[in-house]
Amino acid sequence: MYALVEHQASSGHSIKDFCAEAGISYATFHYWRSKFRLSGRRLRPMRASLV
Repeated sequence: MYALVEHQASSGHSIKDFCAEAGISYATFHYWRSKFRLSGRRLRPMRASLV
């Protein structure tokens, strides 16, 4: 699950859109993201894209 959380952080997509594409619930995503933050794992910062 960490790979999905990390992939979302670098994808540039909103969490809502990412979860819909990945087939996971919004609540599940936030649960695991909070678990990784509490465990001290660092997520890569989201890249800003110029439009």
